[in-house]
Amino acid sequence: MMNRLPTEWVDRIFMRLHGRFGNSFTDKFKLGQIVDGVDIGIANAKQVWAEELAGISPNRIKNALLHNYDYAPSCDQFKAQCKSTIEAHRDFVGLPRKFTAEEREANRKRLQITLDSLNIKRLS
Repeated sequence: MMNRLPTEWVDRIFMRLHGRFGNSFTDKFKLGQIVDGVDIGIANAKQVWAEELAGISPNRIKNALLHNYDYAPSCDQFKAQCKSTIEAHRDFVGLPRKFTAEEREANRKRLQITLDSLNIKRLS
């Protein structure tokens, strides 16, 4: 069985995006065939979104929901936004790396050369 985002999460994502974009969001998925009071196109879209967004953290989803989209996003656009948030880049912040004194001095010299080329005051 494939991992999936919880149904409640996908329902809330759809509610939020419908709230922002109105029917231009949900109309992308509607087929007009209603089963048990639910359009089967929307039900299918929610299933696909649940599968595609599996494993994405709540913070990444929240940040993607806060993104200022020009148009109602597709699943792929929303997923890409989840992966491009600042939260996504924090995965690598904690990697241990200590620079040697020689590396720090070499980096300081490179930085000073760049600052000098931009006519910026010398580092202390």
